[in-house]
Amino acid sequence: MPWIIANSNEAYDGDTHELAGTTYTGGTRTSESRRLEWVDLAVKPKKKRARNKDGTLKADDPSTPEVNEAWEE
Repeated sequence: MPWIIANSNEAYDGDTHELAGTTYTGGTRTSESRRLEWVDLAVKPKKKRARNKDGTLKADDPSTPEVNEAWEE
């Protein structure tokens, strides 16, 4: 799905409208309208460093060579 709701990354497949160059959910602007972002399916998602609950960077677990826990998509 090319549209996602900004900040929640939920797929969106419904009516849209544009206001000041930004696309929103729904046919018209209401208090329930949410900002949308276009997802380019041809672009591979960027990876970012994984973090522990306390905010420090996670290390890769050498006992699992097929998975790199230090990075997340």
